[in-house]
Amino acid sequence: MASGDLLTTALAVSVSLWLHKVKHYSQGYRVARAHELGQLIAEHGDLILFKSKRRGETAKYFNNLAEAWPSVPTNQAASPSPVSTGASMVRAQAPSTDAGT
Repeated sequence: MASGDLLTTALAVSVSLWLHKVKHYSQGYRVARAHELGQLIAEHGDLILFKSKRRGETAKYFNNLAEAWPSVPTNQAASPSPVSTGASMVRAQAPSTDAGT
């Protein structure tokens, strides 16, 4: 399994778990939290794709991304699910480690 496939699968599972948790939060709280997490991801998102030298740091920002994804307000009728969008985003951005296989 390529690292991009593993990242895609992990993100899909993590977002699904967060989706189940955040559905009980108020819309205002979810939006505020998404903004807060978005700032952290913007500053440290490279650590999601490229492992940090500090233990647990990559996991922390990966979890921030998984929590933020279902918190972002969307028009449900016009938008794909956060999990399918997240998976396609990761596939499009994850660096390939395959040697032409």
